[in-house]
Order: sequence, then C-alpha cells, then structure tokens
Amino acid sequence: TARPSVALSSMENGLARFCAANRCALLFAVGSDAPDGEAAAAAIALIGVKPGHDTECVALVTPDRVLLCSSESHWAAMKNSRMPASTHNTVFVAPASDTTATWRAQAVGRMLEYAAAIDLPVVAGLSTKCLDVALSAWPLLRGVGPGRLPPPMPQVEAAASALLALLDRGAASNRLARGASLLERSWEGLLRAIDSAARREGSLSSLTEAQLERTAADAADSTATTVRLGIRTRDESGKRYAVHSAGKDRAHALHLTARATDAQTGLSVARTLFLSNGAAPHHWQHRVFPDGEVLPPLVEDEVGEVECAARTARLMRLYCTLVAVAREVAERAAGGTLGPEEADSILRARLAGEDASQWLGEQPYDAGASVWRGLVGDGEQGAADSQAAPAEWLLHSVRVQLDIDEGRLLFEQPFVLDGDGWREVVRLPPLSCWMLDGVETSEARTIRAAVTTNAPCPLPSCALSRLHAGEHAQLQTLLCEPIECTLLLDSSWLPAVRGEARLFAGGIAFDSERHGPLLLPFRIHLAAVTAFNLGGSEGTGALCFRQAEAWHAYGPLALLPDHSGMTTLTLALAVPCRSTLHRALEETAWPHWARLFAECDIPVRAARQCPAFVEEALRRVD
Repeated sequence: TARPSVALSSMENGLARFCAANRCALLFAVGSDAPDGEAAAAAIALIGVKPGHDTECVALVTPDRVLLCSSESHWAAMKNSRMPASTHNTVFVAPASDTTATWRAQAVGRMLEYAAAIDLPVVAGLSTKCLDVALSAWPLLRGVGPGRLPPPMPQVEAAASALLALLDRGAASNRLARGASLLERSWEGLLRAIDSAARREGSLSSLTEAQLERTAADAADSTATTVRLGIRTRDESGKRYAVHSAGKDRAHALHLTARATDAQTGLSVARTLFLSNGAAPHHWQHRVFPDGEVLPPLVEDEVGEVECAARTARLMRLYCTLVAVAREVAERAAGGTLGPEEADSILRARLAGEDASQWLGEQPYDAGASVWRGLVGDGEQGAADSQAAPAEWLLHSVRVQLDIDEGRLLFEQPFVLDGDGWREVVRLPPLSCWMLDGVETSEARTIRAAVTTNAPCPLPSCALSRLHAGEHAQLQTLLCEPIECTLLLDSSWLPAVRGEARLFAGGIAFDSERHGPLLLPFRIHLAAVTAFNLGGSEGTGALCFRQAEAWHAYGPLALLPDHSGMTTLTLALAVPCRSTLHRALEETAWPHWARLFAECDIPVRAARQCPAFVEEALRRVD
C-alpha cells in the first residue's frame, strides 16, 4: 500500500540538502537483517524513525522526496509520535498478514526505480559504498535484483565518503553526553570545594585559584578548568592573591570566573560565581500565638548592612543581564533568525537599556558576545565543514563577557537544536553564590538556631505535646522531619535551589547552604496559594506560594534577580509524586494548612495547567 504525502519529520530536510548538494539519493536500512551502528541510528532518526529492537524499515532520501518501507505496526507508532508535517513523501506499508522479505524487496524495488527515473545514483548504507554490494550483503534487499539498480555515476564514491564523515559526526550525541557528564562532574568538584570552605568560618576568604583548579581537575581529570578571582578575571597578568585580597584595591573579592573545557569533545562552559548574596536573611520579630493571634513587633530589629552590598548587587545584576543575552541568542538561533554579528548587537542593546545602564553608571566598560557553531570535536575545521550538515547535528556555543572596573563577568553555554527549540548540553546553574562572613553568616546562624531547636510534634492539637516539641515564634509547631527538596523561583537566573524544607503548622522554613534560610510565615506574609498535580499518580507537582508585599521579607533570595524593584515573590515547592515530600504534605501538613488558609482568607486555587515559571524551572533542572 503506497501512501503519498504523509507527515514525516522535518529533519529529513538536512539529508535532502545533502542529496541536493551531492546529486545523489541515500538508501538506509534498519532491522534484524540490516547493518547496525550509531551512525545508522542517527541517519534513520533524522527522518522521524526511532530505531528499536523491533524496527524493520528501509528509507530512500532524495533532494525532494523521502520514500519509506515500513511495517504496519511501526508506521502506526510513527504516526502517533510528534512529527512536524512534511509533504512529497511516500510510505510503503506492509500489511500485517504479509511482512515477508519478498514484499519488502518489491517495495524497495519501486523506490529504486524512482531514483533511476530521476537519474540519481544511490549511496547505500553506512558501511558500504556501492549499491550492488549492499544488495548482496543485506538479506532485506536481496530480492530486488541487479536489474533494478540505477546506472553508476562517478560522484557516488565522493558522496558516500562525505556522507560517512557527516554521519560519524552526526552520531556524536553519545560522545557529547560523555563530555557534558565530565564537565558537570568537574564543576561539582569546584562547587564542593567552595561549599566546604564556606562551612568553616574564615576559610572562604583564604581560597586560592590554584586550590580551586586542582579540586576541579581531581573530580574529572580529562577536563581543564581555569579559575580567576576578583580583579584577575580581567587582568590575568597581575599577581595571584587569595579571595581576601583579590578584589579591587586589594579588597575582598566578591566574584570569580571559572571556565571548564573537555579536550575530547571541545565542549566548554563558563560561569561567574559570587562570594556574597548581597543581603542577609530576615529574622521576623512578630509573635504568633497558638490560637492564631499575631502580635506585630514592638521594635523592628535593624539588620546590619552586608559589607559591599551595593557592589555585589551591581555585579550580580550585570551578570544576570549577560545570562539573559545568552538565552536570547539561543532562542534566535533555534528560530533561525540569528545573524552572523547579531549576538554582539543583542548585548549592546541590553547594556544600553535602562535596567543595565543604571548599574553600569558612568564607568567605562568593554563587552562582547560571540557564537560558535560546528561539528562536535572538530574546532575550526568543524565550523568550516558545518555548512553541509543539518543544523540538528551542530554544536552551538554562546559566550558573553563584560569587563568593568571590578573585573570580568563571564557566561558561556553550549547548546544544540532539537527540532522544538534549543537544549543546554551541560546542565549547570546559571547563578551560584555563597554567604559572606559577617552579617550574612551571623544572621543565618541566629535563624537556623531558632528553627532547628524544634522537634516534630506528634499531636499538634495537644498543648502538652507542643510544649515538649517546642514551637517557633512565627511558624509554630514542626509537623515532620526535615525533607530534602527543590525550591522553584520565578527567576530565569536562579530557577531552582536545592535545600532542606521544614513544614510547620504555620509556615515553611527552607534552608539552602549557599543562600541561607528563608522563612515564610503564612499568617504574616502569605497572599495566595496555587496547587498543581498534587493528587496525581505520576510526574512532578508544585505547591506555589505568592508572598505578600513587604520590603524586608525576602531574605537572601531577594537580590535575585532585582531586589530594588520587586515587591512580591512567588516561589514553589517541587513535589514529585509518591515522594517523601508528597506523603508529608498529603498526610500531615495539608490538613493543618487548609484550616489556616480558610481562617485567614488566603485564596487556594487548583491549577489545571502547570504555572509557566514552574514548568520552565522544572525543564531546566530535570
């Protein structure tokens, strides 16, 4: 049965371009009696076929048409998958009662007749260069017979060689994944070293570039990581100092840049890391009584100002602008609208905008953005050869940097196009920062001490049980043991933070080692609640909290992305179905919270669709 004008994947356009450039047709076979290998899988995947253990199909690709011979069951599976519409294709579908090699050979013969009619030579397979060899080597094609062969043409050998070279690179996804895994492992080693120093008072200030580079190398020895502190991010010729004296005018460094590269794949990734959050956690002074009465503070504590808070805010906000530029560049590349020099134009436009210009001030600066694209592992040669390759086979990398008086801010991200948009190759957090010794760490210790002294209360309704367990002045009774979880934020720069959540009868305490504690007392500071997929049996749900407006109530996360203009903060707990957090909410916390929300007239809404910021954050952390 021939079915014309069916919907195959739009990715076959890459192979069609190859056919047009080399004036040939491409013949692929996948199945139990056909050649196998990564390159074969990569080629057949480009026309919408996902090879599996039961896949039996033959495809012929020409400059303007794709012909496919497939079984009925496999064709049904293909139709049910997400495939963009494409025209000028023909599929020969074998009836369920007749899937013999004879039938398939007849269908393939028809396909080869089409190639002969349009006077194109056929490049067969990925391990053979001549069609007659393929016909004798593949049992699937033996019934076609030599009389069906198109006439030989001199460009077949050259086209076959070029095809094999391209498919070898096009099948590099496994190499790419291995390289990304090594970079992520190296990066985790770097972050662990800073985490370890941050736990010991005074140790963060004594870190050096050599220590951090050595730790990253130990985590993944095939990668090379370059770390520059403070002012040396811009001027590497200067003398090396530790964190405590690597900043401007020998002051404490507020940031560092790190760039990791995998030699085998050419993958590289870079981030700017911050050695301060720029704000101290907020210690609430209200008092919430067991009957729900809230006593406002008689005197509001004056939280000490974080050292160099304004400088940290400036550095962090400008860096977040670079992250936004990189995302816009990737989106335009995925949409096919990115010009050769447009990345730099996007950066200049952002820096000239009102948001960034207020942070730049009158100080001179130098900035640049560039995009590299090429075949994996081939460097400049790959960039030269990439014109003949489908866009889906190419590795892209965007690098954005800004040099100011405090040093260099740097962001670099490799990505690939997947047909639906763009996808990060190396999954690293865009923004990482640690608490600076002083006000940040002292306030965090005070808040943590008040939170962690409470034990889970088995009977929250019993006054004696509450007395034995202890009660927090604002959050009241602790309902269960602390739970490791992910906090999702409405921020493209810090979409998710891993930490520990404590569920109290009157609120939530979330503590991140790098950012410090964040308290959300429901009776004082909650405006609305949205629940998504909390009753589901699969996937990840979310419990979203929109805080009430208050200038002082955000803790260390306030600075991210813009503490000066933000008056409300929406955050969410990611709740994987059947997880410890899911069970704790369902069985313990929610009955208490539901009564509190009703009593305080806090609106609760069940969302049918995942909130946009939750969906984006989950996509980036999965």
